[in-house]
Amino acid sequence: MKIDVYFADNKKLIAGQLPYEVAVQRFAPSSKDRVTAVLDEFFKGPSDVERNKGLTSVLNGFTGYKRLVFANGGVNVYLAGNCQSNGTLYNIARLLMANIKQFREFQFVKIYDQLGHTREPVARVDSIPACLDPTFTPSPTPRRTSTLAPTLQRTPTPLWTARPFFTLTPRK
Repeated sequence: MKIDVYFADNKKLIAGQLPYEVAVQRFAPSSKDRVTAVLDEFFKGPSDVERNKGLTSVLNGFTGYKRLVFANGGVNVYLAGNCQSNGTLYNIARLLMANIKQFREFQFVKIYDQLGHTREPVARVDSIPACLDPTFTPSPTPRRTSTLAPTLQRTPTPLWTARPFFTLTPRK
């Protein structure tokens, strides 16, 4: 079957000319459902010819998807990889939504990060994980405390010694 796969046009992105997404045609096995076929081709990335035309993938650290769930007129996409903000509002979410919403039966797309988080998991609206925000800063990973660390033990040490402060003189 013939499918459209959307990639970002790097020249348009740099110039700020909308729309940034450009469709290319690919062929996929007819045994796959259309959304799976489109996402599989999207994560393969642009071909050499498409890259030479200025097309690119914006992946934000994601390497693919773990699963798709079709429910209530929407698609839930659970991504694999490690989410990384690229510091801009343009991210993988825009491309995934363009690829999925080309099919009119889907009204919303929910994108989940590698930990299974998205902002609006229940509402029937588009939703992306917070890690894609331009200002997102991941929290530091706590370091493990070594069990081999030395333990301190108190040993009593006198801080002063007793000395008489007066002298006795014998009486006559």
